[in-house]
Amino acid sequence: MRKNKSISSDTVIKVVEEVMERSVFDHLHRRYREYNEVRQIAYYCLRKYTNLSLNEIARIFKKNHASILHGVRNIEGFLDNDKRMQDIIAKIHSEIIIYMPSAKDYVNTVIEEIETTHIMLEEI
Repeated sequence: MRKNKSISSDTVIKVVEEVMERSVFDHLHRRYREYNEVRQIAYYCLRKYTNLSLNEIARIFKKNHASILHGVRNIEGFLDNDKRMQDIIAKIHSEIIIYMPSAKDYVNTVIEEIETTHIMLEEI
């Protein structure tokens, strides 16, 4: 089971678009390298920073899960030896962590949910 990651897909896409200075939805069904790269980076980041499945990511981009998997693996391959790609992903990561809740915030949220559920159960 994948870890609980509480960051929205909209936030991830927004950060990717800001860093790449291009919309991930431009030329959605075209095979222009510069647009494919931005989309594949978005696929990779959505898998890394959210709990979305391949199928859920595919629905966002009107693609199939195999296209998403191919894109994720492409980026993973580039990360092994492409300094430019490493820098891009590092920049995106540094922007995304701003939106991620701290462990303390997460624990407090869970405690609040438990207390709310406990109060609701007592009322029954």
